[in-house]
Amino acid sequence: MSKWAEPVGKKRARKSNSPSQGLGKRTAEVVSQYPSLRLADVYQVIGYFLDHQAEVDTYLNERQRQAAAVRRESETRFDPAGVRDRLLARRRQG
Repeated sequence: MSKWAEPVGKKRARKSNSPSQGLGKRTAEVVSQYPSLRLADVYQVIGYFLDHQAEVDTYLNERQRQAAAVRRESETRFDPAGVRDRLLARRRQG
């Protein structure tokens, strides 16, 4: 049995470094937080994830890597040091 193959709707107790670690939320909580979703859709997504765990984790890890690269590039181009002070100074100038 996979470490992800747990009863649907049960909270997971263990911690995970996987980007998909939020799957332990109760399905009803997900539906209540996102009213445009139907419960059946949430279960379908969970089923897809359980069948494609490696691909989903690979995709999410790649997106995190890309986001980190964009952040590094942005910080190189636009020095974040003193941003708050510069913005507050602009605000005071009107």
